[in-house]
Amino acid sequence: SVRVRSEQDFVVRIDGINPTRIGLNRQSEYRCLQDAHSAGLAPCPRYFNPDLGSLVCDFLPADPHDSPGKLATVQSEQRLPSLATLLRCIHALPARHHRRDHTERLLRYKKIIEHKSGALDAELLATSEQVQNLIRILKDEANEAPVLCHNDLLAANRLYSGGKLWAIDWEYAAMGSRWYDLAVTIEGDELSSEDSRLLIKHY
Repeated sequence: SVRVRSEQDFVVRIDGINPTRIGLNRQSEYRCLQDAHSAGLAPCPRYFNPDLGSLVCDFLPADPHDSPGKLATVQSEQRLPSLATLLRCIHALPARHHRRDHTERLLRYKKIIEHKSGALDAELLATSEQVQNLIRILKDEANEAPVLCHNDLLAANRLYSGGKLWAIDWEYAAMGSRWYDLAVTIEGDELSSEDSRLLIKHY
């Protein structure tokens, strides 16, 4: 991704690999991005060409506090409600046909690793089996209808601009469990147990 300056600033992304190889659906991503922009959650997509592997979106300038080392100054009391609202609004976006099957995704990544490096090492193999068991348990116990999820709402894919929290990088967006989206954010932000409970409470 590169920043391009013209009459206004844009972000241009050009695929470096075949996105379908790792289970990405660029057409679905673009439609999700359009819906997210209409809902005021994401920058405006301006151009999309899957044959060229290119996507152009508006560039959003970051607020002064939204940079590494400064984001910690935004207290949990302020940022957690905004983050919860962003997640809730994402999950309220229109449903899409594209779904993310996490078991299938694990198997896909496993095959890629084995093809490039040979068999998985024992630790990674054990972790993979544990995760697959957890996914099976969640599928059995969660009877909720799937919602549109960002699936990668880490700090690097969130941006404060104009005093508002935005979500960027929608390439993993798909229908799935809202609890997975929450778990990704909690784990990615390394939230404490107390802050995790606060996030879920605000959600």
